[in-house]
Amino acid sequence: VLTGGGTGANFSAGADIREFSLPATEVTSATTVGEDVIPSLVDLCNLVERSSKPVVAAIGGACLGGGLELALSCHYRVCASKTKLGLPEVNIGLIPGAGGTQRLPRLCDLGWSLQAITTGRMVGAAEARRVGLVDAVADESLLDCATRWAEYGEIMPTTGRMLSRRQVRGNRAALTALCDKAAKKLPRVEKGGEAVQAAVQAIRASFAPYDATFEGGMA
Repeated sequence: VLTGGGTGANFSAGADIREFSLPATEVTSATTVGEDVIPSLVDLCNLVERSSKPVVAAIGGACLGGGLELALSCHYRVCASKTKLGLPEVNIGLIPGAGGTQRLPRLCDLGWSLQAITTGRMVGAAEARRVGLVDAVADESLLDCATRWAEYGEIMPTTGRMLSRRQVRGNRAALTALCDKAAKKLPRVEKGGEAVQAAVQAIRASFAPYDATFEGGMA
């Protein structure tokens, strides 16, 4: 069971904004501190997803940005009733960089995923459960709920819960039309829409071409 770090109530509120001034290689690649090798968030998400043991994200408080990308790499997600989830990167001129544009459309409806990523809005527990972003909303101890899902997961193969191995649901022509419509409604690049237009293109890569792979979408 994966819980939030430290003594705070949040699962993870995302990246430390101070890291944005670091060279890209220091943020997206593994770094060495003393004798310890610290994996990048991309590597960490992939390691979690490829675990042969079921990993359950027990999400309390805020689960934003890289925190949600980490939760998406888990095999199951349960949250508290007051949890807020979202990928707000476009609000600071970025797009999710650790698989959010690829895993979210493979889990939830593409139209909903487009709207969530290009607006960067936060959603509550009830909506997250309705769209399938989380598997359950705990009406008891969050840890107890997550532990039960982990016990359930032990009898199920984790490969079936790896979002990177799924395909985006829907007719490719209809999916393409959704992305085209979103791109036309959003601000153009020359009008300050670099981040939202880049987000649409990244999401488009989750299903186009027809045999799109997770790795291809991340490239």
